Amino acid sequence: MNGRQTAARRNLNNNRSAARARIAGTALIVALAAAFGQNASAAPADGALANYAALEQTLMDGHSVVNVRLDMSRCTSTEGGKPGPAIRGGVSINSFLIPDGRFIAFIDEHRTLDPKNHPATEYVRYHVTPDNTVTIDTAFAANGADTATSRGSYRCTINEGIRFIATATR
Repeated sequence: MNGRQTAARRNLNNNRSAARARIAGTALIVALAAAFGQNASAAPADGALANYAALEQTLMDGHSVVNVRLDMSRCTSTEGGKPGPAIRGGVSINSFLIPDGRFIAFIDEHRTLDPKNHPATEYVRYHVTPDNTVTIDTAFAANGADTATSRGSYRCTINEGIRFIATATR
């Protein structure tokens, strides 16, 4: 083998090594894109959380405020499966509990007036389960009452009647 053939063979081997490195680099980029693509589906650009796992992670990270957007008409009553009332609203999750990873629980409590303009308190309790189901129990207590009266129980699915949206804390 002469000097020219040896140099040509070295160039060929160097080109093969460079090609292998490019292929390995491309494979790494594809793998990373796939991994980041999975996480992006949990919290797209608008901050919507896709499922229970994304909600739990966001709440536990503590770097975001989680807002709830509710459309009760897209939920069903737990008794009878009838559509919920035509009520829409929202709340921020200020505190929550996750007992042994079984569900995420939080409550909205607010003062209002009953139909006769007497002060009252409304309670809305949320239980989010790992199967992406949210059970919403509503109750009403007259001012000074020791107990609340149930107003109904409804079942929604994440992104079907109820949405969780994360926004960064400041």
